[in-house]
Amino acid sequence: MLSLENVKRLIQRNFSENPLAWWDRNKIEATLKIKEECKYEYVRYKPIQMNMEDKKDMQIIIKEHISLGLIEPGISAYSSPGFLVRNHGEIKRGKPRLVINYQGINKILEFDGYYIASREHLIDCIKGAKVFSKFDCKSGFYQIKMENESKKFTAFSTPQGQYIWNVLPMGLANAPQIFQRKMDNLFKDYFEFMFVYIDDILIASKNMKKATIAVNKIEFLGILIDEAGIELQEHIVEKIRNFPDVLKDKKQLQSLLGVVNFAGIFIKDLAKYRKDFRPLLKETESAKWKWEEIHTQRVRELKQVCNNLPKLAIPQDEDELVVYTDANDYRWAAVLMKKTTTGEEPCRYTGGLFTEQQAQVWHINEKEFFAVWKAFKKWPLFLLAKEFTLKVDNTNVKAFLKINWNPKLRKLVLSDGKLNANIIVIILSLLNLMKMVLQIS
Repeated sequence: MLSLENVKRLIQRNFSENPLAWWDRNKIEATLKIKEECKYEYVRYKPIQMNMEDKKDMQIIIKEHISLGLIEPGISAYSSPGFLVRNHGEIKRGKPRLVINYQGINKILEFDGYYIASREHLIDCIKGAKVFSKFDCKSGFYQIKMENESKKFTAFSTPQGQYIWNVLPMGLANAPQIFQRKMDNLFKDYFEFMFVYIDDILIASKNMKKATIAVNKIEFLGILIDEAGIELQEHIVEKIRNFPDVLKDKKQLQSLLGVVNFAGIFIKDLAKYRKDFRPLLKETESAKWKWEEIHTQRVRELKQVCNNLPKLAIPQDEDELVVYTDANDYRWAAVLMKKTTTGEEPCRYTGGLFTEQQAQVWHINEKEFFAVWKAFKKWPLFLLAKEFTLKVDNTNVKAFLKINWNPKLRKLVLSDGKLNANIIVIILSLLNLMKMVLQIS
């Protein structure tokens, strides 16, 4: 039996306020490389001027970081500006946060293409779970040391002088990818129940026996998750609600659409509301901002829709699934449903707008095929190697998908010169994805 003293000793051996306390266990380093064509391009910015209060706070933070070994005074040909922020989180904490504007250095860094799973993909993986535990890595980036030759690229300037980072700072373009790689390597043996999004960790268990810190409802990446399904957290809806009905510029519209897209899996036929905003997103110097009544109407409609978002079910292995797809001249849409004793329950929504070229050139059959293809690509975790029902209202698409696609027939049809190149690509992709048994209705 564990006593309180034993628990304290266990914590002291494995936890520390210093992010580098246990670095020797894994010895993970971050390496930055400059693009070949930018090797002699040096990014240098002057320190940002600060008031006396900020100078004092900056001095305190610099001393703390030096004492922990996170930064050190340094000499570098590169220098990005450092400053303090006092947002809601910092005010609540009673302490400002040091931020470095690495915009200049990010432009000349070689991009790290390591894949970071989307929020939606992680949520889709938790089917069957009933008990949830959530962890946040405190000062996670600071647990990775900078490789010596890369430290010079992290240099930042303050009124107190120039400093370089000994650890991976936030704000660098590649920092999330570097950290995600570290996390994936550390927890690769637990991928079946542990889901990591940069420094947020979710453990999804099927029963209490497999969880030591367990709740039956949890907030994760803006989503409220429980055994019955997923909901959008209220603070995301509140953000949408707080936008004015009349938006003042392109930047404000992009902000609104960014939050709305975050909620996209909960919104049926989202593209229908986005269509009228497309011309405004093309605003240039020669085409000025022109907000009209139809745009105000669409904002109000989006707010109304987001005030009544459904709770989405998490499909289980034993569920009978139905995929509905549809397309018209300008947009495509799909919904994943599961059958219940009383009818059908929504699991996911998706959709999008066709490009101007696709909208003008593609036949409606191609657009309907595209909708089916996008649905299959969107939900492979639920649809691959599983029998489900596909419902489309296009007679030609329905007949085409019902054909018995033996290899000879596939080759014959796809080599037919009458078929548009676009539809060939789509059909090929569909045939590669359709390794399951389909019921077309």
